Amino acid sequence: MMVEAAELRKMLLEMESKVELLEREVEFLKKDKSENEEKIRVLEKKIGALERKDVDERNKWTRIEKELREKIQEKENEGLELGQKTKEVESFANSKSSDMEE
Repeated sequence: MMVEAAELRKMLLEMESKVELLEREVEFLKKDKSENEEKIRVLEKKIGALERKDVDERNKWTRIEKELREKIQEKENEGLELGQKTKEVESFANSKSSDMEE
């Protein structure tokens, strides 16, 4: 009976030791999980900031492209107007030239 009690006490101490070890491991894993979750939150914030910056850059370049197209269109219109005025002046000059010849 004494031997059994001694063996049971020994087994109990081993089990308590294993439980303590497992409890420490669980605490470590909880801490590790918490740290990883914090790292994930930080990275998600950085990704969000980069995505906003990317959208802002795209909007900026879209706006610049639109402005340049408008300026090009204005210059093309000015060129057409100048061409039309040149034709009018040539036509006027030709009519005056033919009037002078007559």
